[in-house]
Amino acid sequence: MKLNGVVLGFDTCSYGRCTRDKQRALLARGPLIVYVDADGSTGATKIFQHYKSGILAITCSQINHAIVLTGFDKDEKGEFLYGMNSWGAGWGEKGYFRIRVNDADKTCFMEAYGSLPKVQKSDQPVPPPPVPGCLKLYSQCGLQGDSKEICTNTPKFANFPFVAGYDTGKFKKLKFFLGENCKNGFYSFENQSFSCLADVGVTASFKSVIVDEQIPPQGCVWLYDDSCISGNKVEVCTDVPDLNDPKYNFGNKTTSIKLGPGVKGVSAYLDPNYEGSYTTLRSDRYSFEGSWLNKDIESVKIIKA
Repeated sequence: MKLNGVVLGFDTCSYGRCTRDKQRALLARGPLIVYVDADGSTGATKIFQHYKSGILAITCSQINHAIVLTGFDKDEKGEFLYGMNSWGAGWGEKGYFRIRVNDADKTCFMEAYGSLPKVQKSDQPVPPPPVPGCLKLYSQCGLQGDSKEICTNTPKFANFPFVAGYDTGKFKKLKFFLGENCKNGFYSFENQSFSCLADVGVTASFKSVIVDEQIPPQGCVWLYDDSCISGNKVEVCTDVPDLNDPKYNFGNKTTSIKLGPGVKGVSAYLDPNYEGSYTTLRSDRYSFEGSWLNKDIESVKIIKA
């Protein structure tokens, strides 16, 4: 008879209270879910993203990626951890990596937290996985308290007190912003839900989110009339002397912008026919609020790569 494994819960080494001894005791019972800095925003984490082999020795700054801690060992230079990533066998040592233990950032945060699934064998058939829904926010840890469902890029969490945890649903990549209208810095999360954000050191109050950051076609730009690349959208792939032209039907004020591949920048003019004050944007803008561009853009020129 084939037995299936049923996850009944988790034994956790909580963030802020997790010691090396506590985590090693959990690790002795099985592989652990842990976190690491892998977004590539610093030289150290770029090394992680392009890792091929050997023992990493890097300094990290934030938690943004979940991996599996599988074991530890030591050599003449000291201890190192074994980890398993989710980026395929072409990354690292056939999907695995080694990293030198250090106390300064708890080994790139890998020793700051640990979660061990509690598995029970069962002869019952495994039900099909539920169809993922939308992002669901919770005001209390443990996915408790007030809840709110988010199904699109959202410039403002109306009447929602505090994001303590979330279920990512069908969305793969999230950007949570500290301010409304996608302003004041953000946290990026990929392929992970959090029952309690405080367990991974995130205690900031989020005010807006991007859940679906699609990419324009080659050589094109998307203009939106709301922050967080949301609201009404117009696609432009050539220079446009007048955005009020019925061909584009975009008489609204541009509030955010998304550049497609092959676009180096966009020159945005406040008057038709490329006249008046202008500036050149060379990256995506999630909000023009509070900036000089929080005005009515009337014409644009696309700078192709």
